Amino acid sequence: MAMPYEPHAGGTLTARERQVCELAARAWTNKEIAVELHLAEQTVKNKLGIAFQKLGVSTRMELARLWMEREQQAAIAAPARYRSTVPVAPAPLYARPWDWEGVAA
Repeated sequence: MAMPYEPHAGGTLTARERQVCELAARAWTNKEIAVELHLAEQTVKNKLGIAFQKLGVSTRMELARLWMEREQQAAIAAPARYRSTVPVAPAPLYARPWDWEGVAA
């Protein structure tokens, strides 16, 4: 999900830099990002370096914090018709066998 952001001093991010940053902010490794976006791992490193300069951050942790803050701001700023009023429980990370009782095979 691409989101709006305010660049610090270096200009705006390209669409590819935004994609790379979003995945990096979600704790994907450079190799995982490269495979997902069909890029060379070195290209991912280059895109992150350029994005770090443009956003004024120096670590992935700073990038993740900044990205998540802006994602929250974008969600709050969204018109009410696009926001869900139904609370959503987080999905379990894995299915446990005892949670499957009564489920037809």
